[in-house]
Amino acid sequence: HGAVDPYSLEGLVQRHENRQLLLQRLSSVRQQIKDLEREVQDLEQTVQGLPYLRRSLPDQLQAGGQVNRLAAAAAGGVALPLAVGIMHPLDTVRTTMQATAGRGFSEAVKALGSKGVARG
Repeated sequence: HGAVDPYSLEGLVQRHENRQLLLQRLSSVRQQIKDLEREVQDLEQTVQGLPYLRRSLPDQLQAGGQVNRLAAAAAGGVALPLAVGIMHPLDTVRTTMQATAGRGFSEAVKALGSKGVARG
């Protein structure tokens, strides 16, 4: 089966059919783009209707539209020791559990003892 001469009647018919298929595909792609643009507009309207973080901050943390630095520092000063005080012992127990395969959480805590868990 050889190549069709593009200038023969058969070649012209084939090119016309290919052109029609390409135009149909182009029309389909254009419709998909229009549908996507409508979806983007709907999403933008939805996002614009969502409450923003600045509006949802408690009044105690806001001072003239800005976050009160003293309140943020106090929150961080409380959060850091709590996070370290809770997570460091848990990380110690997790490391012990990994080092001694087969031990469960309670066995690792018993092996470390309360001072071992607290010390890290």
